[in-house]
Amino acid sequence: MKSLPYWLALLMTAAIPTHAARPYYDLSLDLGHEENLLRAEAESDRLEDTTVNLSAAVGYPVLLGEHSGLYLRGAVESSEHQTYGRFDNLRVGGSATWRYKPDLSFTAPWYSLGLKVTDWEYHRSELRDSIIWEVEAMTGKRFTDRISAHLGAAYGERHATTDQRGLIAGERLFDMTNRRWFAGLDYQLGPLTLYGRLTRQTGDVVSSAVSTRKVVLASEEIQFDDAAPIAANGRFRFGYRLNAVTRLLDLGANYALSRSSAIDVAIQYADVDGSGGNDYDNLMIHAAYMHRFK
Repeated sequence: MKSLPYWLALLMTAAIPTHAARPYYDLSLDLGHEENLLRAEAESDRLEDTTVNLSAAVGYPVLLGEHSGLYLRGAVESSEHQTYGRFDNLRVGGSATWRYKPDLSFTAPWYSLGLKVTDWEYHRSELRDSIIWEVEAMTGKRFTDRISAHLGAAYGERHATTDQRGLIAGERLFDMTNRRWFAGLDYQLGPLTLYGRLTRQTGDVVSSAVSTRKVVLASEEIQFDDAAPIAANGRFRFGYRLNAVTRLLDLGANYALSRSSAIDVAIQYADVDGSGGNDYDNLMIHAAYMHRFK
């Protein structure tokens, strides 16, 4: 039986006219730093790492009519960790987004519906290898020539491709489901755009840590983590799937160097309330150079 992402992708691609628009190509080099790589509560399990991320993408904007368009995008992304190399990964994915604006005036609202599918492969770890898909609905508008805002909701699933099974229900650890709701605001000052987004997510998270009674009792699934390093006390770390409420704050600044290139600096703070009082936070910082070829 075909899955929902398959049928949504088929429906979107069937609407593409034979005269697809001229493609564009994106390249990005990103330096990142993460304070809590294992998404762990205990201070002894909180590991920091710096990453080098490189991505290349091709996009096709397709005009479907005066008021709507379809945006197709395929991307390849590589992430290299400077300390914990077992987390290095390659992601290959594609997305299709339909956008509709019933009124063409400058401040009129717009609406979109999108589907994204990603194949996530780790170089030296099988546990996290997955197929991830997400459906997202969003609306937004410009209020002035400087201020614009958007809000939306999304539903996503992650399906692990490994044959390894967990210790509780015999399920794969990274079989996960999430729902999220978000709102964002952009403020433009010439070539500089300041942006922010608040997100509330419910569903599954995975933390890796040395075993404790509290996390074992709260877990939906447990499995030995083949990417997490051995703890300082010589104990192995395990992955624990928990039900959680996650709150995210994203803040960033994008500076246009030209019509085709920009520098983007962003931070993301995550506050997670997991089952059984397993709570943690995380801070990620990114600085990227982006260039578009047409």
